[in-house]
Amino acid sequence: MLKDTEELDWNACLQFDQERIISGLRHDAEAARLREDEQGRAGYLREAEQLDALPRLWEFGVPLTLDEYSEAVRVRRWIQHEQEIATHERWVARSEAEGLPHTRLAQWHADQAADLRARLRYYWSSDGHLLFFSLDNDGALTVNSAFLTPEWAELLRREAPAFTELLIRYEENQAAGRGHAEFPLDPTPLPGPAIPEPMRLWRERIEDGLRRRATEQAQTGGMA
Repeated sequence: MLKDTEELDWNACLQFDQERIISGLRHDAEAARLREDEQGRAGYLREAEQLDALPRLWEFGVPLTLDEYSEAVRVRRWIQHEQEIATHERWVARSEAEGLPHTRLAQWHADQAADLRARLRYYWSSDGHLLFFSLDNDGALTVNSAFLTPEWAELLRREAPAFTELLIRYEENQAAGRGHAEFPLDPTPLPGPAIPEPMRLWRERIEDGLRRRATEQAQTGGMA
């Protein structure tokens, strides 16, 4: 029988997935080196470095809440989503540079990138909150894995007021069956030499909360 989600060890879940994904990319980079694919090796190492910018929240010594775990996974999936699109776009660019823009492989990569953009959109607010909108085949929209209902939109607006206008416009689009139409892509870059400001603010907010709970736990001698 599955455990109730409230009883799961979210620290262990987050650590396992985060370390497994990064380790897998480094393994792929080594495999690329052995087959003398320097471009592929550089790409895998770049992706591992971008994901390594994620905080290691399990190291604060206090149990993560479901909401904290979900936020961390959402940020990781934003990075992976953008990485996947970038990989497809690099294939298309390389085909064009080699004078082969209309091959079946190049077209497949172009179609995959377009499909990812059409189905999923991630948006950061200036104060470090992240929403992702998913468009189902029937035209229904979900936001952070829940259907975009008036009640859910209102809760999100209370939690992140900076998204008020965005949510209203998405509600209007859903009612008109327009999905992501007329919405620009979020310009937030992936982490590199510097952490993008919205991600830095999210990381600061979630780490501050964990530090406070760790201090309280140390003072009481028990679990926070």
